[in-house]
Amino acid sequence: MLRAALNQALLVVASAAIAGTAVLAQPAVPALNPADIDTTCTPCDNFYKFATGGWTKSTPIPAAFSVWSSFDELTQRNYQVVRGILETSARQAATTNDVDALKLGRVSGEFRVNGPLSNTPEFAAGVRV
Repeated sequence: MLRAALNQALLVVASAAIAGTAVLAQPAVPALNPADIDTTCTPCDNFYKFATGGWTKSTPIPAAFSVWSSFDELTQRNYQVVRGILETSARQAATTNDVDALKLGRVSGEFRVNGPLSNTPEFAAGVRV
C-alpha cells in the first residue's frame, strides 16, 4: 500500500518536473564546465585525467562520503529537488484542492523516512538532507 502510494507520488513528481513547476526555481548547471578540464595533460596520454582533472582538484570529498563523483553531486541535487517538491506539497496539503499536491503532501513524510533519502550517508549520520 505504502509502496504503491510512493510510486504514484514519484510519478506525480516526475510529471510536475516535466511541466517545470518546481524545476524552474533551480539554477541551471552547465553540461560542460571548461574549468573541469585539466589542460596540463594531453588527452592522448591520459584522457580521464584530462577530462576530470580540474574537477577532481577543485572538488573536495564531503565528510559523510568515502568517495565522491559528479554523479554523486547529481544524485544529491536531484534529492534536493524532490525534497523541495515534497515539502512544498506538504505545506500546501491542508489548503489545496489539487488532488496530486494533496497526495504528495500526505506521503512526503513517509518518503523521507523510508524512501531513497533514508539511504544516504547524511540520513544515517542524522544530518538533514
